[in-house]
Amino acid sequence: MIVDPCIPSSWDEFSVVRKIRGAEYRIHVINQDRVSSGVVSIKVDGQPLDGDIIPYFESGIHEVEVELGEVIGRGGKVEERQREGAKMLEEAVWG
Repeated sequence: MIVDPCIPSSWDEFSVVRKIRGAEYRIHVINQDRVSSGVVSIKVDGQPLDGDIIPYFESGIHEVEVELGEVIGRGGKVEERQREGAKMLEEAVWG
C-alpha cells in the first residue's frame, strides 16, 4: 500500500483505518507544515520506514504515522512507486 495523501492545506491532521485481508492499518497523518501533499516521514509500529510503501501484513493491528511537509530533493517517480506497490500487493494476494 502506498501512502501519499493529497489534502487541503488547512487540515492539521486526520486518521483513517484501512483493513486489508486479515490486517488492520490505523493511519494517522500529521500536517504541521500545512501543506497539501509531500510525505516527509512514515513510521510503521513505531519504526521509521524508508520510502512510502507500507509493508503487507497478514494479520494484526498496525499503527502507521505519516508526516507531511516540504519535500526537498526526494528521488523516484510516483508512477514507478505505484507499480512497485501494485506488484507487491499482487504477489501478497495471489502468491
